Amino acid sequence: MGCLSIPFRRLPHQPKLFVRFVDDFPAVSGFYGHPPTFEAVKGIARSLNFPAERRKEVTSILRRQNESFGAGHATHANLTRLEQGEVVVVSGQQVGL
Repeated sequence: MGCLSIPFRRLPHQPKLFVRFVDDFPAVSGFYGHPPTFEAVKGIARSLNFPAERRKEVTSILRRQNESFGAGHATHANLTRLEQGEVVVVSGQQVGL
């Protein structure tokens, strides 16, 4: 079975601003802080300064929640990485919940 990549511009009902963001970033760059590239995201991530005490508090809350969900070793290892300064990207509508 093969894989077929369909550009967003070919999908129906895509907002024009989003299509320009993906296809022609310079035309809409005034609306965004950085282009949609991994290099830009990595650069922004390196520049973040998240206070250590807040990081510990967030990690502590996440540990309690994940323990109640029965999370395994990998989750706890990732939380340790977060506590030690790892960057996390969170997306999707669930973030608002």
